[in-house]
Amino acid sequence: MHAALLDHRRAFLVSTWLAGLGLVGFLVFLLALRARLDRREGASTANLAVLGGLASWLLTLVGMAVFAGLALGGGQMPVAALTAMVGVGNAMIEVGKLPLALLLAAVAHGAAGGRLLPRRTAGLLYLAAAIGTISSLPPFLADRGAWQFGGPLDLLGAVPATVALLWLTVQVARTPSEAT
Repeated sequence: MHAALLDHRRAFLVSTWLAGLGLVGFLVFLLALRARLDRREGASTANLAVLGGLASWLLTLVGMAVFAGLALGGGQMPVAALTAMVGVGNAMIEVGKLPLALLLAAVAHGAAGGRLLPRRTAGLLYLAAAIGTISSLPPFLADRGAWQFGGPLDLLGAVPATVALLWLTVQVARTPSEAT
């Protein structure tokens, strides 16, 4: 682990900086989403979606920052401490899937009414939220293999939520007359 952190130090640091930069874009998205939800669904649904998005991004960014910090000074840590900190970073990133599922479920609730998005999208958003929630548990149970943190099945579990967020971004960017 020491070697991986030190050998890829720049990648850990730059990716954390890029994630912080991405946070700016995500905040703009959340504000636009909140405005659309508030106008169509009310403040409680809008607030729930925004809080879910903020909590998800915060957990993910702090988890990534743990790795950046380890890349800066992890070479000096004992293996047990380094392993524990890597676990902390992984756990924070993984738990970040849960409030993201909340964001998707809140938007799905709005889509179910047919006012924010087409009704058929509600089921797909609920499905993406469910897959993200379900896929967040196995990495806590698996020490190795396909289900471990960052393993192929863990990463695949994030795909539906990622696709849903990209789709939502396009929908929110459209003018209100096109989206209804």
